[in-house]
Amino acid sequence: MQRVAGVALLMALAVLAYACASNLPRDVASNPAALAQHAPERSFEHKIEANARDMLKEGKQIFRYDTFGSDRALFPRAEARAQRRRES
Repeated sequence: MQRVAGVALLMALAVLAYACASNLPRDVASNPAALAQHAPERSFEHKIEANARDMLKEGKQIFRYDTFGSDRALFPRAEARAQRRRES
């Protein structure tokens, strides 16, 4: 009896799967609703990454060109000591 019920259930599932699969449109290349939906080109994550790149680029510029020699103003005692060593 269980075997007959199992075979009947399997047959019912096969008929259901065939009915669902045979309902698909044949003359439409793709679902027009899916084609109408467009994902945004740039997400918020792209903006974050672009901002990080810009900040690193700006930081490199500042470190390489804008701070050259400013350590002398920050550490005058060290500069005076280095000057005395050069003179001796």
